[in-house]
Order: sequence, then structure tokens, then C-alpha cells
Amino acid sequence: MKIGKPVIICSVVAALVFTAVACNETPPEIIQVYSQGNFLYDPGQRTITPGISLFIHVEDEDGIDDIDRIYIIRDDEELFWELAPESWSEKEQDGVIWIGTSGISYPPSLPGVSGTFRIIVIDAAGERTEIEEYIGFPGNVKESDFPLLEINGRDSIRISSRFTEHILWLYNDFGALAASQKSSERSIQLNALIPDQRKIDGLANCYIYTYSNDLGAGLLSGPFPFE
Repeated sequence: MKIGKPVIICSVVAALVFTAVACNETPPEIIQVYSQGNFLYDPGQRTITPGISLFIHVEDEDGIDDIDRIYIIRDDEELFWELAPESWSEKEQDGVIWIGTSGISYPPSLPGVSGTFRIIVIDAAGERTEIEEYIGFPGNVKESDFPLLEINGRDSIRISSRFTEHILWLYNDFGALAASQKSSERSIQLNALIPDQRKIDGLANCYIYTYSNDLGAGLLSGPFPFE
């Protein structure tokens, strides 16, 4: 009996320690959400596909690297998207890290409909937090709203658009981003954007983006191929 009491006491202490550790596991906290409805216009197919940009400022007691999954759910449309660390990007603004993506696309058969989305964040321990976010989609987006590009060989790009400012993304044959440019110019020389002629020769296609204040949505056009 004399050796039984320490064993019992140790078991009780171990149980208390385990309970304390378990109680210290706290779910991640969503501080702020940035969301935006977008539309992609494919000039070759002449199709318009809705999409979403979503970035969240989230904090976790074990650090942002402990975040394991992000789910975006639209219950009334029975849609959900899953983001893993390899499929989201990190952006820093004013010392704050945001994680998310601009590559959330709707199925081609469905229009973008304004409504409430559930955003669920799960960390490596399985702790989760959830928040609701309203994302709006204008219902009157037309082909004529989108900016267009005219690519003149490997020399220059000309922008046709009713908007003032645009962002260009140029991709190479391997699908990697070769260059990006924010510009209010209508004509851009490629050698001013990419000094290396070999990289210019390896360009495959280009996209152009702008934001429409009157529509309240991002407008992305592409791909425009280099020939």
C-alpha cells in the first residue's frame, strides 16, 4: 500500500498537466477579411467566368505557419473551395501578413451571385474558427467592360480600355510569371519591361487586370498569346 499512493498521486498530477495543456489549445482568430468579386473574360472563347479574391489576416498562438486549411463555403449554392498552404500566397501590408488567393473560380455553368459565404480556418491541431463574409457580384457585366490587349510581335503591347490604370501579368512557356507591370500608359515596350531578350522570346501569354468602381468588381482579361 505504501508504494500505491505515489503512483496514484503521479497519475493525478499527469492528468492535471494534460488537462492544462489541452485547455491551452486555442483556435486561430480571424482579425480581418478582404474579399472581392472578380470576372475573367477569355477573349478566345468569349466567355465570362466569375471568381473571388479572398485574403485574411489571421492570428494563431503557434504562428501563421500553423494554419493548415481554409474553407470558403456558399451554402445556398452548395459550393465550397479548399485552400492549403501550397495553394495560397502571403502578402505583407503595414507589417501585417495576409494569406489567401485571387484564384477562386466558379464552375463555368454558374453565374456569380451576391451573397454570404462562410470562411473556416483550421490549424494543425484541428482547432477552427468561422466567420461570415458578404461578397457582391454585379449582374450586368458585359464583354465591352473588359480591357483588351493588342500584342505586336515581341516588340510592344497596346491597351484598349475605358479605364485609367491597369496591371499586366506576362507568363512564359513554363507557366511562370515572367514580369508584371502596373501602368496608366496605353502602349508598353517589352524591352523596357523585360531587359533580357531571351526572356522576351520565351513569353507565352499575357493577362490584363483593372478594377471597376462603378461595377464594384475586378475585371481580368486573358490569355492573350504571344505569336
